[in-house]
Order: sequence, then C-alpha cells, then structure tokens
Amino acid sequence: MTEMAEEFNDDVENNNQPTIEELQAQLAQMEEQLTGARERIHELNTEGKNRRLKLKEIEQEKADSDAAAKEYQQRLQGTEETLEQLKARVEGTEKQAAVERAIADHGGIPDLLRPVLEKSAEVTDDGVVVGDKPVSDYVAELKKDERFQGAFRGRGQQGGGTRGAATGGQKPVPRMKRGEMNDNQKREFISSYGFDEYQKLPLS
Repeated sequence: MTEMAEEFNDDVENNNQPTIEELQAQLAQMEEQLTGARERIHELNTEGKNRRLKLKEIEQEKADSDAAAKEYQQRLQGTEETLEQLKARVEGTEKQAAVERAIADHGGIPDLLRPVLEKSAEVTDDGVVVGDKPVSDYVAELKKDERFQGAFRGRGQQGGGTRGAATGGQKPVPRMKRGEMNDNQKREFISSYGFDEYQKLPLS
C-alpha cells in the first residue's frame, strides 16, 4: 500500500471532476457494452464450433479436401483471433467498470485513484481484485488510510479545499502551476491544502 501512496496522484491534470450521476451514467453505458460483447462472444463460440464440425466433414468426404480445408482453417483462425480480442476487450471493460464503481461508491476522486487502480487491478473468476481483495474493499481501505485522504471527497478538506488543521494559523496557499509540479509536489500540495485548491491552480 506504500507504493500505492506514492503513485495515487500520477497524471492528474483535470479541471473538473465528474459528478456521481455522471459516473453512474458512464457505468451504465459500460455495462451495456459488456452485455453486447458477451453476446458477440457467444455467437463467435457457436460459429467456431460449427466451423470445426464443417471442417471435419470436409476432411472425411475427401472431395477437394485440401483447398476447402485450407479455406475453413483460415476462417477458423480469424474467428479465434477475433474471439481472443473480444475477450481481452471485455476483461478491460469489466476492470474499468469495477474501478469506476468502487471510486464512485466510496466518494473517491477519479483522476487521483483511477490510474493506480487500473494498473493494479486484475480480472479473475471471482471478479475484479487488487491483490486478494475485491477492488471495492480495497478502495474502502484506502479511504481509511490518512495517506490517501486527499484522494477522497470531503477528507482532509474544509471550506475552499484547505485542511482543517490550517484553521486559525492558516498559511497562504502558494501560487504554483500544475503543469510544472512533479508527483511529490502534487501529493504534498493536495495533502496540505486540499484538492479544491489544487484545481484552482493554473495548468501552465
């Protein structure tokens, strides 16, 4: 989890965060795409089975078997390649949907959590996991970790996005440019002043 703490703010260069409603709409769209892809996989599996049966019939008949078998072998190879591509696409979409759902359910900031979670998550027979935990449970653990408080809405933020600890002796927010900040500077800024103040910084 220490490595996650070092990476969770990689490549954050956004101006506006999507709302929960927008995230839910995106999830619904991805789930619709998953349904269509699964149906297509079923069709390709059936098509591949039928072509294998046809190939056996051609070999048994021995009538122009060489030319006909070659043609069906090429078709079968194309079907299997397409099937593998679709399977990879479905797994990628399933992982993306699970990550987005976990972030939305726990009030996370997508651009801070998404890159690291998508890199760490894997699709298994039991679903999308990080290590041995479902991705949603993993995000729930991150939310409890003080090192990741800047990656969740409402954690370590108060008022205009500054941390509650700064109230009373509040130090001025440094005017920095997000495009010129390295990862450590981004993480330290969000931890000190909150994500809202980070968003107010100019890109360049």
